[in-house]
Amino acid sequence: MPPMTPMDSDDTMTPTTPIIKPAGYYTQKLQKFDQKALNGKKLRKKDLLTENNWLHWKSRIMRVLRSSRRLHEFALNQLPPPDKSSDPDEYDAWFELDQAVLEFIHANIDSEQLSNIPGGLEVNGMVDEDQSSADFWDNVCSVYESHSYQFLNNLLRILHRKHALENTNIPEHLSEMQKLRTQLANIEYVLDDHVFNGMIISSLPNSWDIYTTTIHGMHCSGERRRSKRCHWSQRGHVSTVELVSMLKTEYERRKQTETPPKVVDQTYQSYNKSHPNKK
Repeated sequence: MPPMTPMDSDDTMTPTTPIIKPAGYYTQKLQKFDQKALNGKKLRKKDLLTENNWLHWKSRIMRVLRSSRRLHEFALNQLPPPDKSSDPDEYDAWFELDQAVLEFIHANIDSEQLSNIPGGLEVNGMVDEDQSSADFWDNVCSVYESHSYQFLNNLLRILHRKHALENTNIPEHLSEMQKLRTQLANIEYVLDDHVFNGMIISSLPNSWDIYTTTIHGMHCSGERRRSKRCHWSQRGHVSTVELVSMLKTEYERRKQTETPPKVVDQTYQSYNKSHPNKK
């Protein structure tokens, strides 16, 4: 199985070592904080968190928060609150920044998904005022992390089991495989062309073996001048766009040259044969 595109190492639900900031840090950070600028980075409606886009959504949210004066550190529980009793002003500044992060995460979740997340909706008008952005982020991760990988495994299982029969409509078969590849890419599981091409080739009926071998030979021949060895996945391989185009063309050629089924002539002919006993 090909490796998945690596995620950022700190974009996890596991809290990391807290970062101790100097006195007055949050007060100064709050003065420079631009709430409108952060709100303006809200994702488009089609990119809000749903059941099937967790990995892509998580990466987008972390990138936005990281680029906004490293606000992602609040969600990852790297910035513990200052002591409220000894420095209430600094605590208030921390709390305002933390709640801004929480609201940004909340605003980028599809409304239908909020009921699945602990603390996502008010219950009987009650709000958990002590909930931090790190608490909420952990709740979101705990709900969607396992579901996302289950969805990923299901897509891979379907893709690997795709096999066309001799009477399969090849263009439709290729389209279904490309849709699965797109769904995988949407959750940041990227299949390189040479890997996906191998899946396509192996999914075709046995009658296509000679043709696909010919494609391989055509693109290797131009490389032999530069290398003694030629490998489909490394040298001279076609792109997926090219491969799909060639397979569709070959399918149409086969359909046009296909021998039509013989029609049995069921016309009855009468023969005027004399009865042997008739004179």
